Amino acid sequence: MVLHYVANNPANKFKTVADKEFVPEQYGIALKKGNTELQGKLNMGLAAIKADGSYNTNYTKYFGSAPGAATAAVPAAAASK
Repeated sequence: MVLHYVANNPANKFKTVADKEFVPEQYGIALKKGNTELQGKLNMGLAAIKADGSYNTNYTKYFGSAPGAATAAVPAAAASK
């Protein structure tokens, strides 16, 4: 996914480093523990963009494939390296 961004934004002059020891990473949104108001707003927003299809459209635009299309499950042991 980062590779897609770097390839499509050459003016930014980003570079990547390939290393077989690194495992694929998952991304998330961090919130202060107990901030249920913000969590609710984020969940509603995510549900809305998934329902109208814009989540998949933007995901494909920026990461080069549909969500889940090129991802593989990473064993917990591998993720903790």
